[in-house]
Amino acid sequence: MLSNESEILLKLPKDKTARIAWSPASPELVVGKADGTVTSIRLQQETLYSDSHGKEVSAISWNESGKTLATASRDKSIMLWENKESVGTLMGHKTAIYALSWNPVSDLLASSSGDKTGIIWNEHNVQTKLLGHKGAVTMIEWNPKGSMIATGSADKTVRLWNTDGETTHTLKHNGALASLSWNPVRDGVLATGSYDKTIQIWRDGRSIAVLKGHRDRVFGLDWSRDGKLLASSSGFKDGEIIVEEGMHGKWIWSVYAGTVKVTKKTQNGPLTIARLGEGCFIGTLRALLYGEYERNATVTAEGDVRLCLLDAEPFYREYSKLSIDFRRLLLSIDQRLRKLNERASELCISGKKDQEQPLSLNSLAQNLQLEKDLYRIIEGNAQLFSKDSKESKYLLSLGENDVMGNIPFIDFGHEPRAASIFSSGEIKTEMVNIENIKEEYDGLSRTFKNLIFNIGSYISSTTSLVQNLHGRN
Repeated sequence: MLSNESEILLKLPKDKTARIAWSPASPELVVGKADGTVTSIRLQQETLYSDSHGKEVSAISWNESGKTLATASRDKSIMLWENKESVGTLMGHKTAIYALSWNPVSDLLASSSGDKTGIIWNEHNVQTKLLGHKGAVTMIEWNPKGSMIATGSADKTVRLWNTDGETTHTLKHNGALASLSWNPVRDGVLATGSYDKTIQIWRDGRSIAVLKGHRDRVFGLDWSRDGKLLASSSGFKDGEIIVEEGMHGKWIWSVYAGTVKVTKKTQNGPLTIARLGEGCFIGTLRALLYGEYERNATVTAEGDVRLCLLDAEPFYREYSKLSIDFRRLLLSIDQRLRKLNERASELCISGKKDQEQPLSLNSLAQNLQLEKDLYRIIEGNAQLFSKDSKESKYLLSLGENDVMGNIPFIDFGHEPRAASIFSSGEIKTEMVNIENIKEEYDGLSRTFKNLIFNIGSYISSTTSLVQNLHGRN
């Protein structure tokens, strides 16, 4: 595990680890174990806390300052710690405790339990009991202002409470609750995930959106710091299809854990296009267009996989504010990937002949400065061939509104350095202002930039596949 603060690779203890949490005040990782003990790892040194729970540690929560740590256990107890020393034990629940949450000013601690209740603790005493759920309360979280608490339960509901322990809203799913997360910026906005495979976004207790992209329970939700992006995680088992070629959709996932395989249908059976690991995106820039689009490849889990579903709405808002030139550029990049996938599928067919570079083709490099400028095709068609010491290999065709030349923020192994562009007839182009494109790109969110970078990486790897398939025929 890598700490962003200490930049030290930490190895977790070999015995069973139940819960972990970074201190907000120092590069210290606290580990709660199945045997009830609590340890601290700092600078590769593991230190045992002074006391222990009687059963497995089930929840860990630091207060805002990092001074006080709260740990909960299946033994029904909550322990408070300062400097690795026990400073108090809270008893009030009747069964195992599932979750803990400090309010923003760290003077109140909330807990939830299998006894169907939540409790707000003031120092070492029960201040308020949260009564009303009909099933185990598996999660609890203060809102950013500390004025409200959300609890999620196996009874398929989320309840919103004020600090007096009164229910202000009851929110319903069609399955037990598996996750919840308050938006850190937008007041009153809450995301909830359920065993019904959906995510609901609520504002002041009213449902404003339902997301249905997952195929299993949604057990993780996390907003970006600016509150614009929501990531959710779910699980897929080995061999389970995540995206199927020919089906329609517009979801974008990120691989949180595991590996997925991308395949393309051919007459000779599935062709493996790529394998994607942690941090890679599933989905393309076409998800930002209005309506659903046809998936041109199948994505399958290799081993058990956890995915984060990204809300496409913030991406769409960024995309809609871009200039028409930048949007055309992004769609042209996306189109290259789709055409390369199709080209790989063609070459995989047994007996399929390579398309050779006709002698009549004219290099556009003779008339256009592709090494430093960027152009949009207004009329006509062009062909892209890889540069090779032995022979040129046909990759794909470019048509109206496609962009070619020097893209200032991404290099996916095509023109101007690794591929040449030819035309067999008259072609009309116009120059695109690179400086304006670069300025717009610099203003994009980091997540949007990562999405573009991933598409470029896919183009590069698929280009290599096409070149290899050329060599086999």
